[in-house]
Amino acid sequence: MAILTAQDLENTIRDGKEVAGADLAGMELAEVRLRGTNLSGINLSGADLTNADLSNATLVGADLSGANLGGADLTNAMLNGAKLNAANLVGAVLTDANLSHARIDGARIRRADALALLTALRVRVEDEG
Repeated sequence: MAILTAQDLENTIRDGKEVAGADLAGMELAEVRLRGTNLSGINLSGADLTNADLSNATLVGADLSGANLGGADLTNAMLNGAKLNAANLVGAVLTDANLSHARIDGARIRRADALALLTALRVRVEDEG
C-alpha cells in the first residue's frame, strides 16, 4: 500500500505493516495518530506533523529536520539520536521525552518550553543558589 495521506499511514500501522525506516519526507501528516509506534530511522524531514500524537513513539535515529511539530504530543517519545535541525517545536509537548544525542540546531521553541526541551535532552538544570 502506498502511503499518501495520514490516514494511509495509520491504516498501514493498524494492519501491522512495518514503517520504521520509511521515507515520508515532506508529507502532510497533520493530526496523525502514531501513539506507541516504532518509527525508528524513518525520514520525516520537512513533514507537517502539526498536532500529531507521537506519544510513546520510538523515533530513534529518525530524521525530522525541518519538520513542523507545532503542537505535537511527544510525551514519553524516544528520540535518541534523532535529527530535529530547523524543526518547529513551538507548542510541542515534550514531557518525559528522551532526546539524548538528538541534533536540534536551529529548531524553534517557545521560551516557556525551553526547560522541557533541556530536560528531554538530559541536561541537568539547577536553580541558582
